[in-house]
Amino acid sequence: MGHHYYWFGEPSLWLALGSTISALEPVPILLLLSEVWHGQKALVKGGSAFPYKYPLMFLMAAICWEFLGAGVMGLSITTPVVNYYEHATYLTVNHGHTALFGTYGILGIGLSLFAMRGLVEETGWSPNLLKLSFWSINIGLFVMFSATLLPVGILQVLDNIQNGFWHARSSAFWSQDIIQVIGTTRMVPDFMIIIGSGAFLIFMLKAMGHLKKATIHTGDAFTP
Repeated sequence: MGHHYYWFGEPSLWLALGSTISALEPVPILLLLSEVWHGQKALVKGGSAFPYKYPLMFLMAAICWEFLGAGVMGLSITTPVVNYYEHATYLTVNHGHTALFGTYGILGIGLSLFAMRGLVEETGWSPNLLKLSFWSINIGLFVMFSATLLPVGILQVLDNIQNGFWHARSSAFWSQDIIQVIGTTRMVPDFMIIIGSGAFLIFMLKAMGHLKKATIHTGDAFTP
């Protein structure tokens, strides 16, 4: 968390400590990527009938977004000399959206599906809705990352270097035609994410109506 204290007027210790620790962030994330490889092997071995296909796919996607959002984007903006010019630009927003939504949001979906898989009857488990949800959310987030937040962030940093911190946040910057076009384009990934979220909501509502009946009741003796 030390990189959050760079420009708060705290001791310069945070510049050294924060940048060093933050630069090491990709190391455990690279180790996490091995889980994607193991997950892919499980999917291939299990085939199309693998019952935990989509829970595992969401968990694998969360790791990939952790690598891209926290690892790649986080490392690219964490050194003090870069952070001085990019701080509070859309590059920070890009890092935040991909690292937080991509990681914790998709991770939450994966964990909830993993828990629900053993509680829902087969008639209530809808792979097509999960397929729509998975691809809509992930493709939408990637388009948001690559086609809207990233280019605006780069343009902001360049404007910051040339004209100063204030100008990169002024109406003169935001009223540029290219910024307006990119901002309007943002509706496309947002709409895709809404579709994916809606599909997941419909899936959960359907699943909740097809829960398996309890086989053990309060007071029953447990036999291992």
